[in-house]
Amino acid sequence: MATLVLIPPFCSDITSRRSLYNCHKEILKTMPEITGVINGAMILQDGLFDTMTYEQFQKVIKPKVEGTRLLDELFYSTPLDFFMVTSSITSITGLTGQSNYSAANTFMTALMYQRKKRGVVGSSMVIPAVAGVGYAAQGDNFDFNYFSSIGYITISEQDFRTLFAEAIISGHPESPEQAEVITGVNYVPVNVKVNEAHRRDVKFSHFIIKEDQSGTSGTGKVALRVKAQLQQAKTKEDISTIIQGIVTLALSRQAPTLTRLCRCIPYKAEASPSDRRGRCSR
Repeated sequence: MATLVLIPPFCSDITSRRSLYNCHKEILKTMPEITGVINGAMILQDGLFDTMTYEQFQKVIKPKVEGTRLLDELFYSTPLDFFMVTSSITSITGLTGQSNYSAANTFMTALMYQRKKRGVVGSSMVIPAVAGVGYAAQGDNFDFNYFSSIGYITISEQDFRTLFAEAIISGHPESPEQAEVITGVNYVPVNVKVNEAHRRDVKFSHFIIKEDQSGTSGTGKVALRVKAQLQQAKTKEDISTIIQGIVTLALSRQAPTLTRLCRCIPYKAEASPSDRRGRCSR
């Protein structure tokens, strides 16, 4: 039978060393041992950098920058299952008006890499909008349809939990994975209309679905989409070439996932050479 556990909230100012340390002492007195830490603080004060006040900048970065620094100080060498920060997809792709927010998230992520390098757990979970829960789901805070149309993926609560689990695994010092786990960027057509303020950096050009130039006819015409290509195919060889191209493209997009799955396939030392052929070891 499941046991109901009630965890009371503890009030603390994460930007104050005294407040944070006092809260930590109270938790140790009244609660079980701390085995995991996550900083999910968020304050938004959007505005163009040129017109942003010092107060606006500080209000956003302090809970993430000073708060994470103090948590790292407090749990500098404490054995933990995870030490995690929540970042935003906008710190990866960029978003006009959120320079303070992106700077704060980038600092936290850098500190997680530093923690892993010194041999303790540390990971950054980069989150897009979550459907039904969280800040984006409250009122009119977020236009899900618009951001989906310009190439951002809205994840479910279950996706969020999976991302959280991935970040725990990636954050261990012995893990070969990066300290930063990212999701939320999707492919977009080359002709998609995007507000200039939400235009991605050029480093994401490989996430644009471009119409390939015909490489066989020499006419330079834009290749037709898959359905049209199959309709105009003359021979079985043409159909085979089209399908092979689509499968290759799909597999290339799934390469990171396939690589991770490959590492998880158990390797049987007693298997015969013929059985081992084509298998991946850890």
